[in-house]
Formats: sequence, structure tokens, C-alpha cells
Amino acid sequence: KICFSPFYFDGVLTLDSHFYLKYIIPQIGKHFADDLESYRMLGYYTENFKNASQFKRMLEEVGFEVEYVQHFFGCATGIKGIKK
Repeated sequence: KICFSPFYFDGVLTLDSHFYLKYIIPQIGKHFADDLESYRMLGYYTENFKNASQFKRMLEEVGFEVEYVQHFFGCATGIKGIKK
């Protein structure tokens, strides 16, 4: 799979992406959704939970049944699950 992104290199978010998630996205959220705080949390979650596969493991360790989901040919990922 090939995913071209200015914010993603070898499985790790770049410094530019952190700036974008922490400062640019919240301002966009404030402007369009009048919700700065919810969009500000996106940068926090990204820094602390890294990526979907690592977050999946964290949830499994505390008893969740989790499914890893890829979108756009692997360029975007997510997780879904329930508590066992």
C-alpha cells in the first residue's frame, strides 16, 4: 500500500502534523463548528495514543474486544469495539 501525506512518514506523524493538529485544526473547528475545545483535543489524543494499532492494543489490555479498521487503502485507520 502507498499513502502520500505531508504529515506521515514511515508510520510516524511528523512535527508539521503535530503543529497542524494542535493549532490549525482547532481554529478551523472554532470557525466552522464554534467548538474550539473539541478540536483542540484531537492533537492531545494523537500525541497520547499515537496511532490506531497502538490504541487498539491499549484497549485490549483493559478488556475490550477491538477491531482495527482501515479506510482509503490504509491511509486512514480507526478502531471500533465493545467491552467484554
